[in-house]
Amino acid sequence: MSGQDPFYSVKDEVQNSMKTALALYESWQRLLDAGSRADAEEMQWTDNELKNTLSSIEWDLQDLEETILIVERNPDRFQLSQAEISSRKDFVDETRAKLKRLQDHQLDARAQVQSSQRAALMSVGGSAGGARGGSGSSKYARLDDAIAADNNRFVGDQMAQRQEVMAQQDLELGTVSDAVSRLKHMGEAIGDELDAQADILLEFDADVDRVGSRLATTTAKLNKLLASIKDKKSMCTIVFLILTLTVLLVLIVTSK
Repeated sequence: MSGQDPFYSVKDEVQNSMKTALALYESWQRLLDAGSRADAEEMQWTDNELKNTLSSIEWDLQDLEETILIVERNPDRFQLSQAEISSRKDFVDETRAKLKRLQDHQLDARAQVQSSQRAALMSVGGSAGGARGGSGSSKYARLDDAIAADNNRFVGDQMAQRQEVMAQQDLELGTVSDAVSRLKHMGEAIGDELDAQADILLEFDADVDRVGSRLATTTAKLNKLLASIKDKKSMCTIVFLILTLTVLLVLIVTSK
């Protein structure tokens, strides 16, 4: 059954994706713990890959749930036991629970990082404001302006980087969506092929029934013919014996 059932191929992909997600999560957590010592590009790449992998797993689980619902509505067609269906449901539920834990951890950690960055920016801004209020010197004013400009550049760079990341994510999500669409079309094609094979089997069964009926009729006719032939042979034998007995009686009578 596993050679023709698309559930198992998607299940294998989900299991492999979960292994990849766990490895990415460990790397992501290690970089997060390193803080400012971590490489920014590596951190960004790992964060994006982890997010995309988790999203891909979520879509695959939705496809698996749809196939389970189809099987439940057509149990005779797919010939799956209730135990097998329950096992598939358990796999989806357990995997979704693991997926949610990873997503929650990533969201919580990302929120903490963003909160820390905002606090740092506010601290820098507050220090600059205090220095400007405490001294009227133009030198300090220029220093404050330089700090403010640096902050503005930093914020602008962060926004540009975020937009670039979002564009890359949209592109990757489009690729994953195309793959999911192809998988769904493949499942539909397999379903159509199964329907066609079922129709062929029904026609074959009908032909077998017709041939069997004809064979039964022919056999009955042959049995009737054989019985008729046997009756004719018996009659001929009786007539022959009667004639023989008559001839013998005639011979006996004439001999006397």
